Amino acid sequence: MLIMDNFIHADLHPGNIMVRFYKLEPLPSFSQFSLVVPDRKANPKSANNHKEVTEEVISRLMPHRGNPQDWQKELSLLDNEGYRPQLIFIDTGLVTELNTVNRRNFLDLFRAIAEFDGYRVGHLMIERCRSPSAVIDNEIFALKMQHLILAVKSRTLALGNIKIGDLLTQVLQMVRVHHVRMEGDFINVVLSILLLEGIGRSLDPNLDLLKRCAVSD
Repeated sequence: MLIMDNFIHADLHPGNIMVRFYKLEPLPSFSQFSLVVPDRKANPKSANNHKEVTEEVISRLMPHRGNPQDWQKELSLLDNEGYRPQLIFIDTGLVTELNTVNRRNFLDLFRAIAEFDGYRVGHLMIERCRSPSAVIDNEIFALKMQHLILAVKSRTLALGNIKIGDLLTQVLQMVRVHHVRMEGDFINVVLSILLLEGIGRSLDPNLDLLKRCAVSD
């Protein structure tokens, strides 16, 4: 959401996250097309080649509840049959958007973290905070950040190996001790990550976030 659309849902607890399924359908042949232009407002599905099948999918999955292997097997069968999931985020009463400067700073920081360059992460946080002159012991802060990032690298970012929430808590403690003043928008992003990390851990503790991001890239 942040990287592609600069839009962050700031209240992503499980009650605000829904899953629906749709099934891909073959496009109609040219002989089936009508010269009459369809009314999309009257029939929203007329412009799509898929239909919602959430209840059907749930009925197939429920017998396997409590059995992860059978559940995963059924999901694979559904995928092979053309069923596709969608995440729906509701209740967008709390949202965050970063301005141009903060978004650039966040992306630079995210890249440094992805490259496990903790020393650069520390200095970026200092240079681009609200009051760089108020920071205490700049070099020590950067070295602490380097040590923290290298510790993460040694264990990867699999949710079962490291708690991202604990990692971010350590960062915020360092920020407080060294007086690195962060923007409020950044804090909202951190809180969203904490919430999603807990949900992700319960769904798949073996998920490696950086590995998955690299594959998606």
